[in-house]
Amino acid sequence: MKKHLLSFILAVCLCSSSGALAAPVLTDVFADGMGIVTGEAGWGFTFAATEGGTLARALLDGATGEKVADLGAKAVEAGEGRIEWNGLLGDGSSPAPGEYAIAVQ
Repeated sequence: MKKHLLSFILAVCLCSSSGALAAPVLTDVFADGMGIVTGEAGWGFTFAATEGGTLARALLDGATGEKVADLGAKAVEAGEGRIEWNGLLGDGSSPAPGEYAIAVQ
C-alpha cells in the first residue's frame, strides 16, 4: 500500500431540525495538525460533547466540498472525547494525494 500525505481541514457540521431528536453539539474542537500520512495511526481531534450520541464522519474534497467517502459513525459519550483516523478509507485503500476536509455531523 502506498502512503500519501493528505492535507485537510476539519469541518464540524451542526445540523438540527425541529422534528429531529437532540444530538450532541461539539465545542472545543481541536485537530492534531493539518497533515496526515495514510496508514499511520495517531492523528485525531479532541472535542467536548453536550451529550452522548453518534457522530457521522465523511471525507470531503477540499476544493469542491463534494463527499469523497463515508468514514463511518462513532458513538460518543457526553463530555470530553477524542476520535482518531489513520487516513485510510473503509476498504483499506488510501485516498489520492490532495486536500480534503473531514466533516463531522
